[in-house]
Amino acid sequence: MKKIIMILFVTVIIGCGKDKEPIVEEPAAAKTMLFKPAQYELCTSGVIISDSQSVVTFEWVAAANADGYELVVKNLESGSVNSYFTQNLRFDVKLQRNTPYSWSVDSKSDKNPQTTKSDVWKFFNAGVGISSYAPYPADLLSPSFGETVNAVDGKLSLLWKGSDPDNDILNYSIYLGKSTSPILLKADLTDTVLKDISVSINTVYYWKVITKDNRGNTSDSGLFSFKVK
Repeated sequence: MKKIIMILFVTVIIGCGKDKEPIVEEPAAAKTMLFKPAQYELCTSGVIISDSQSVVTFEWVAAANADGYELVVKNLESGSVNSYFTQNLRFDVKLQRNTPYSWSVDSKSDKNPQTTKSDVWKFFNAGVGISSYAPYPADLLSPSFGETVNAVDGKLSLLWKGSDPDNDILNYSIYLGKSTSPILLKADLTDTVLKDISVSINTVYYWKVITKDNRGNTSDSGLFSFKVK
């Protein structure tokens, strides 16, 4: 009986001493590279279906470990966003003509829940008989949306980036305020930074940039908020 108990005891000890098999996490899908429509392209390759709409083909490069892709297309005039899931490397979308868009692609894996985002590109879907196009809405770089920033001696800088299908940006007008209807801070700027702006601590601010080109066309960046701590 003692021998049986001893054998069982040794068996339990040996069993407890075994190393557990390591859990191997599958790699997340890699970042894809966008192909077309190209960054800042004036897109004329779409299949025209009416005076107001055309079908544009989006293409990107295969990403390692990706089982599918989510194409994200944003109308930069209306702000509306549409997403489309596909396992292919191209996808056709019906778009408004004479309208600026941005697009990106999220890589997805069936074995890892992490999503990997691509860069964001902008393009202009060409319209009927249009010889001059409005600038793209400016990218507000700093402060970014929802960012909390430190003011140095009660001052900070605003930084943005402008682009235009015709490459004829004339100037920028900067709006800043403590409400969602900010007031004009500075007009007719040709630079893309505005320095030494006086602000108050523990305050939320709102800002936007209006871009104007040589033909009088304008675009609105949309409203960003940030907090000064």
